[in-house]
Order: sequence, then C-alpha cells, then structure tokens
Amino acid sequence: MDAKPALGAMIALVFILPAAIIASNSSIAWEARQDALSQAASIVGTGQNLYNVPVKGITASNPTGFFFARLVAMHPSVNGAISSREGTGILWSWGESHSPNYTITSPADHPDCPPTRSVFTETGQDRDFIFTFNFTNGNSSIAKSVSAGWSQNPLPLPFTTEELDSIMPNAQARQTPWIETSLNATIIYHYKVKVYYYDRECVGGGAAGEPMGCGCNSKFRQYNADFTLHDNDSMITCVENGEPSMAFVRPAGYEQSEGNNSILIAMFSSRKVSVAKASIDGEAAELPLSDYYRENATGFSWVAAANFTGNAFSTAGAFPFSQNKSEAYGDFSAVANSSGIVAYEYEYALQTQDIGLGRHELELEVYDMLGANDAYRTYFYKKAGTRLSLACAGGRAIANITNAHGAALDSALILVSSPEGNYSCASGQDGTCSVDLEEAGSAASAAFNGDDRYFGSYAQCPGTAQGTGGWAYGIAAACLAIGGIGLIAKYGWRKR
Repeated sequence: MDAKPALGAMIALVFILPAAIIASNSSIAWEARQDALSQAASIVGTGQNLYNVPVKGITASNPTGFFFARLVAMHPSVNGAISSREGTGILWSWGESHSPNYTITSPADHPDCPPTRSVFTETGQDRDFIFTFNFTNGNSSIAKSVSAGWSQNPLPLPFTTEELDSIMPNAQARQTPWIETSLNATIIYHYKVKVYYYDRECVGGGAAGEPMGCGCNSKFRQYNADFTLHDNDSMITCVENGEPSMAFVRPAGYEQSEGNNSILIAMFSSRKVSVAKASIDGEAAELPLSDYYRENATGFSWVAAANFTGNAFSTAGAFPFSQNKSEAYGDFSAVANSSGIVAYEYEYALQTQDIGLGRHELELEVYDMLGANDAYRTYFYKKAGTRLSLACAGGRAIANITNAHGAALDSALILVSSPEGNYSCASGQDGTCSVDLEEAGSAASAAFNGDDRYFGSYAQCPGTAQGTGGWAYGIAAACLAIGGIGLIAKYGWRKR
C-alpha cells in the first residue's frame, strides 16, 4: 500500500464527442491514445465523480461521499482489441471524496445534558490497487499480477510481444486469444476521534428531607478508527497477434501464361486488415477497408472503433484488385510459412492484362488495425508458349522454334540429343539452327528449356521413340516438371 498526499483541486473532464465516422485511417486510434495520455493524470485520484456512483452522507461510520475504481480502456486499441506489436497500456480511473476533518453531533445519554460531539481528524490513508491479467485462448494461459501506484496511468501491460504471440487462436471455439483484466481497489482512511460527552450526576439527599442536586459533568475520550472501502472492475480485451504468411495460389509455379491474366494470393493472418495495397513493377492499386471513429465510452472519447470490410473490389488503381476474407481458424503451415493456427484467410485477386512478357516484381502490403504494415515482395514470370519442330536428314538435325503465334524466336538455345552424342545450337532470326549428327539416319530429340519470357517445348525426329532422347530430353523434362518448385525456392515471398 502507498500513502497519497492530500488531494488538490482536480480538473473536471468534459470530453464527449459523437460517435460519428470522421476518418478512414488508423491514425484515429493513435490520436485517441494521445488524448488519453494527455488527460490520464487527471482521472486518477480525482475529486470528480466521473462515473456518477451514489454519493453517501458523512456519518460516524463513513467519512466518504463516494469512491470508485474503473478500467477505462486499453491504449492503443480498436474495437476493444489490441495488437501484440504495440506497447499497450491500460487506462484506468479512480476517484473519491471524503472529509478530512468533521464533527458528528449526537444526543447525550440524558435529555438534560448537552449533546455529544465526536471530532474526526484524518491522520493518513492507505491505498492498494491490484491488477490481475490472464492472457488465454481457453486452453493455454499466462497469468500475471501487478500492484500499481495511485497515480500510475496508464499502466503498461505486463506481457512481452513474444508472450502475446505465443498463444494462438482457439480453433475449436473459433476465437482469437484475449486478456481478462481485473482491478481490485482498496482505500483505508485513518482517523483520530475525540469524543466530548457529558455524564449526568446527582449529589445530596443523604438525610431525610435533604434535596438532591443533579448536573451534567463534561468528559473526554479518544480512539483511532479505520474506515475501509473496496471497489472492483473487470474487462476483456481481444488480442491480434502473430505474423501474416503468404501463398502464391495463381499462377502455379510463379509462371503466368500469355492470355491468362489472373493472379491470386492467399494470406493467412490473425489480424484485421485496414488497408491493402498491391503493385506490379511499381504500378499500384489500393483497397481502403476500414472507417475509423471515436467511440464515446463512459464520457471519455478516447476509445477508437472501426468498421472493417471483409470483401472489397476496386478498379481505381493500375489494375483491378479485390479482397475476400473468411474465417479460417486452421493451420496452413503446409501451404504457407505460417507457425500455427490463424484466424482469417484473405484472398487477393489481381488482373494483369496490360503487362508484357518476362519477369515482374509483385508486392503486397497490408496494414493492421493500428496501421502497422506487413510488406512482401516476390517475382513471377509472364510467358508465352513455344512450338519446336525437328527434322533429321542427311546426317543433320534441323530445329525450328516459334512462339505460339508462329513468329520465329531468335537466340533460343536448343539442346539436341542422339544416341551418338549431345549437342546444342542457338536459333537465328528465322528461328532455325542445326547440328551435324555422326551417323546419317540417326534418331534425335530436341528441347528448348524456356527462359524468362517463354515456356519450354520438346520435339523428336519422326520415328524417334518418346522418352529416348538422351540427356537433352531428360533435362528438358526435369526443368519443365520442377521449374515451379525452383522458382518458389528462389523467388518465394520475402518480407520487405
């Protein structure tokens, strides 16, 4: 317990705003927090009855008019939820009124005597404010208790980021983790009480006929008195935690074929998204997904709230861009670099019809409810199909390669294989190249393994059995089969 100095004059709070939408960005939450911090000191130890608790009359057994202790809000927070990333504190309030010096007058024991006066003089106070926190998902829990000083406001949460990230959503209950907070407040007033009273005494009347004389004699006594008051409050706060993870759904293998303009990205997260941004080679599109406002909570406009949009579509940016959100409450570590149960799955769809062939940089940036951003970058390839033909005659293998529209490909590396050996040649402007075979009439196969702009293709001389093309065919088949895996390993999502 700690003693508190005498209360000075406190500033009354008149800070009420309508709960109207006034912005569409998360800065409202931080503005609300700054307002709270600027006034936090004035709502602890206040003489203002901020919560309109019943006011009692001063009596011999009660020196107080009122006493309250309340949990106001977590800061920063939105919709009663906090982020594990931010240094969160709990804003609380307590107030009281009492008479440090007062006198109670009561009737004397005898009606002919003056009334009794009890003079109360305060000699000190003790206060105890105990906060208990239980961070849980219903199965796992971390419990802590903190004793706060009477003026410590806001009180920092006693959990580290690592602790707040350690408990995942409850998949069975389909709930994100939460913090149960309780405040137990005790105040003890110490008084010295001096009692001035009168006793009725009578003398005389000992002999027959002698009159008796009666009077009131003043008396005094003193004692120490303690008066104890209690109050308590509780609240539940949801916790958004963990790191989002990404999975490239379309195109498969990070390779998009010409004419197929759809990109689909899956994000797995336990955080609400306030803004989503995507860019391809620096050309951007954006989805605003939230409207923020101040919520009037118990007379204090220090609580931020927001309406979040789950599904949205926009054509205002460089390309059509949409979000679809669903509750997941599952483990997606098999398809994304996630570390356990997450609450939500987000699907982001982009249409890329105006980009050319080759490598393209893709970025996805999402902002959580408090404006912290997660930015991820990867690469994908826009590719066209190819057609490879191979003719074998007179001891020569002649390859010709075109794109899917019949236009010749220049400088394409063609791998040629025959039973006698392995060869390579580069196509000319007409898409043709040739190699000499050691024996006339030899069977041969050829492969173009593809590049940043074109998919690979394979051809055989007529009569060559499928799959007998030596190492050239083997390499071509292997690259085509595992090219996507290689790209995922090389160009998978990286946090920016």
